[in-house]
Amino acid sequence: MGGNVGCDYQFASNIVIGAKFEANWLTGSGETDFGSFRITAEPQWYRAELGRVGYAFAPNWLASFQAGSASISQKVAFPTLSDSELLCVFAWGLELEYEFGDGFSFGLSYLHLSDRQIELFGDLQANFHSDVFYFG
Repeated sequence: MGGNVGCDYQFASNIVIGAKFEANWLTGSGETDFGSFRITAEPQWYRAELGRVGYAFAPNWLASFQAGSASISQKVAFPTLSDSELLCVFAWGLELEYEFGDGFSFGLSYLHLSDRQIELFGDLQANFHSDVFYFG
């Protein structure tokens, strides 16, 4: 659950540029084995500041590429320990959007939150990446 706000400018040639801010709560988790222990990672939320460029086609449709910075909060559990991480990463993605009213739209989006190595519990290294799909 979440939302976004932004603005776009369309040139006469149907090229669109814009910027947006989005924030969403996340669900899901990932697990991996570390020796005889299991590590669980559970993303909690993310926010992103994105620039975008796209092409407006047919009445009210926009296909765009977006890129910018993102922050993601993640809870990590390792047998009896847990830790929360706030990661700042590069984000990029694609979006297909339909405008149904003046300033209102819905769409299908994919956002990749880039790979990053993180340190957990002081000395354990792990690689992080996340792919986010949403409709709304």
